[in-house]
Order: sequence, then C-alpha cells, then structure tokens
Amino acid sequence: MIPDLGDRSLFPPFLELPEDHGASSSSIGSVGVDRILLAQVKDNMTITKPTLVLTDRDGHGFALVFDGLDRDGLDLNKLGLKKGATAVVHGARQTVPEQKNTDETLTAKAARRQFLRVAPGQVHTVQAVPTGLEQTVALAAKLREQQQRTLAEGTYHCEACGVSGTSNTSELDPAAKKLLKCTGCGHAWYCDRTCQTKGWSNGHKSECKALKALSTIWSQ
Repeated sequence: MIPDLGDRSLFPPFLELPEDHGASSSSIGSVGVDRILLAQVKDNMTITKPTLVLTDRDGHGFALVFDGLDRDGLDLNKLGLKKGATAVVHGARQTVPEQKNTDETLTAKAARRQFLRVAPGQVHTVQAVPTGLEQTVALAAKLREQQQRTLAEGTYHCEACGVSGTSNTSELDPAAKKLLKCTGCGHAWYCDRTCQTKGWSNGHKSECKALKALSTIWSQ
C-alpha cells in the first residue's frame, strides 16, 4: 500500500534531513534509514554537472546535484524531472560544505548553502511524479484511501458514478457488476465506456500518469 506522503516523520522537509558534511560517500542512496524527500522541480540549473533547483513542502529552495556526470551525462527530462514535477529522493541527506575561512564574501557563503548530492551510480534513487508537490500528496492520499476501501470491502468503485463492482464477476459474487480498469494507471475503475469518458473529462486526464508513477515507485 502506498504510504502517507503527508507524514513528515517519513517524508521530512529538506532542513529536517540528517546532515552529510562534505562530499563524502555517505550521500543519497546510502545504506540506513530510507528518508524520502518530496520536492517540486523549480528549474534546471545545469552548468558543469546535472543540477536541479527544488522547493520542498515548506517552500525552502535548494539544489540537487548529480555527481560523477558531466552536463550532458544525464537526460533529466527523460527521467521525468521536468519543471513543475515532483522529485522523490530516497535516502536523502543534506550536504553541508565545509567552511574554509571566517572572512569569506557573501558569494562564498551562498556557495556553501546546503544541497542534496546524488553519488555516482545512484541516479536510480531519484524518481519523478509528473504533477506538482501539492497535487502529488493529494493524489497519494486519494490512492491510499481507495486501497484501504478496497481491502475493507473487497470491491472497487466506478470513478464516474460510484457504483461498486469487482474486476471479475466470479471473484466474490457471480451477480456482482464487473468493472473495467484504466489501462493507463491501473487504479481507476469504470462501468463502461460512457463512465470512462466522463471520468477522464472530470479529472482523471490530469491524474492518470501521476497515479501510475506513484504506484510504480511504491511497488518496488
């Protein structure tokens, strides 16, 4: 079942992540408690290596840097890490660069701001959901509620009209209505083509790919 993305103890904001001082091997993807950071992609700031600017659930901005790769070594768009999408970062730790002297300039201080470092070979620890952070959390809550209801009742419900049914008429009750599953996300159910068309127009169009991404991430 998908976890509660609203739980800050499981999905802490950037400033509540444990620190990793310096560019050590103890970075994202390290063995230990799998802290997961959710943050919205604000911009692509790649210059010498793949770099994104993210904003966490508290509105705090920071950089996500992929080490060990040059500027053309990673297709961020292909990974779904586009502007406006939600980045899901497993094993996240904030890297705090060491202070080299006490008389540094404001520019030097800015360069020392905490950031997230993805170690070489750990690109897979960063995944994406193609919706903004707020909508991603809301969709996860909707999916979680749906999963809990299905476990409790043993039935699915049409997204358009609310009628209950099963995926196979022989599962529970031979007389039960058989619902059709969305082949895109696998989580929306409909009575027929008419309900599917209605459901698509009523919001599933903007949710389908995100629901698929969420279920893929938390089924691994």
